[in-house]
Amino acid sequence: MLKRLFLIACPVLLSAQSNDSITLFNPDFGTQYDFHILNWDDRVLMEEKMAEEDNFHSSVFPYRTSEVGEYRESRLNHLADTTNTNWFHRKLFYQDFINVVGEDYGISVNPIVNFQFGQDNQSSWGTTYLNIRGAHAKGRIGKNVSFRTTLIEAQGRFPAYQRRLFTGQNNHYSDQRILGLAPGKDFGNFGHDFRMATGEVSYTPSKFFNFSAGHGNHFFGEGYRSMFLSDHTMPYGFFRIETTFWRIKYINLYSLYNNADPAFRGPGGVNPIKYTSSHYLSWNVTNRWNVNLFETLLWSAEAGQSSGFDLNFLNPVIMYRPLEEMRGFSGGNILIGAGSSYRIYKGLKAYGQFAADEFSINAVRAFNEGNWLNMFAWQIGLKYPQAFGITGLYILAEHNAARPFMYSHTGTPTSYTHHGLPLAHPWGASFRETLLHVNYQRKGMVFNLLYSFGPRSVDLGEDVPNNGADPLRNYNQRNGVDNGFFIGENGGFTVHILQARAGYIINAATGMRLEAGITIRRETNVTLPSNAYTPLPANAFFVGLNIPFGNMYTDF
Repeated sequence: MLKRLFLIACPVLLSAQSNDSITLFNPDFGTQYDFHILNWDDRVLMEEKMAEEDNFHSSVFPYRTSEVGEYRESRLNHLADTTNTNWFHRKLFYQDFINVVGEDYGISVNPIVNFQFGQDNQSSWGTTYLNIRGAHAKGRIGKNVSFRTTLIEAQGRFPAYQRRLFTGQNNHYSDQRILGLAPGKDFGNFGHDFRMATGEVSYTPSKFFNFSAGHGNHFFGEGYRSMFLSDHTMPYGFFRIETTFWRIKYINLYSLYNNADPAFRGPGGVNPIKYTSSHYLSWNVTNRWNVNLFETLLWSAEAGQSSGFDLNFLNPVIMYRPLEEMRGFSGGNILIGAGSSYRIYKGLKAYGQFAADEFSINAVRAFNEGNWLNMFAWQIGLKYPQAFGITGLYILAEHNAARPFMYSHTGTPTSYTHHGLPLAHPWGASFRETLLHVNYQRKGMVFNLLYSFGPRSVDLGEDVPNNGADPLRNYNQRNGVDNGFFIGENGGFTVHILQARAGYIINAATGMRLEAGITIRRETNVTLPSNAYTPLPANAFFVGLNIPFGNMYTDF
């Protein structure tokens, strides 16, 4: 396949050299794009560079390249030996594989690979692997239109605790959800086969507005997790309007989520669509203090609310509950939230989020009794780019929690989920998590350390009363019980996850790296019936070659 790509690329490159209007191997080409980047390593580097910017909205992620491009493109210039004219040397170590730039257009194409081989001595199959192949293209047409697309084909065999989530074991959902990337199917002995496609077209008519549409993910928040909207779930269709003026950044996000519950599939196995309209307002009150607000409405035809996307919800500023009532249905799932951050010293920043799925004064008064209507989630954290004055060192400490029944509704059509996965925190609801994340990047070396622990409840399916842990379930399936619901209780365990990864970046343009990593996972204080739930520890390691194309979360 690489040989075919090379044979295709050579004529393109040779023809480009004969055109005086085209510049080849332009290291600044990436700064001419204006679309969204969704990669954790990039985010760490951007926050380090932008930590003391007066008006940077770091909670609106992914960032647009026009906002951070010059920093991103220069992040690994020490690897770019521009004095070497050998084509293979340039392509291997610091340039895009194909990069053709004209006055009014440009395109860059790179391969995607993630080849891993490993072992998990806690899984009956022992050997694990990941085999991802694909391509990523990015480009522009004129000065205002940019585009990107990613295609991958993959197979893999994973540690047992990951397979449990991918195959929906221990809950009523059975479709495969592989690495939060794509639906999958069985492959070989305990393996999975899957493929994914994402893309985006971005139009920036002025410094105030950006319009983008495509298939991808979004993230709102300052932390490693988000209690509003995270990027660990499968890509989805979206239309996004980004408005920036003064100290304000305002996002309108319209999304199409997938309800893959088999009970609601149409003829031919077609999954019905869930529609959302979301608002996110970020206001830099001062150079140090940011306040942000979040609101989303999710509705579905299967819930009897509408036959499709209701154009009334395109209104960019209206509050949703009054509009619901005016439209004659009130069964939509509305989530509201508020967040804030404060830069204490240089890059050191404190941040937090609070989200509510339902609100009742009587329920708040019965908070100590564990009233089920107290559907709240919250986050507090500290992050420190260039920690202690050390370039490349990023430290984040965070606490996240979600009460029982948070993000759930009257069933899968209006649950705050996409293809069976939570749209906010990957643990769902009824949990407390404390985590420490350390990232160090220096001269091509990348080190990541994550330790996460906390109590979480587990739902064992439709045959038992709903304990509020699974957002997919109908919150009315409580057997008439209104009180006694507390985080991490009514059946669950305490999880401990330690993940460490080290790599060396070979190519600055593509991020290609050699890497190795370990995962150690334990479940303790298990209070679930042994005949219904089996704890799944992990002692896993891997080595591999990786060209990153996005985030893959395995810390659940």
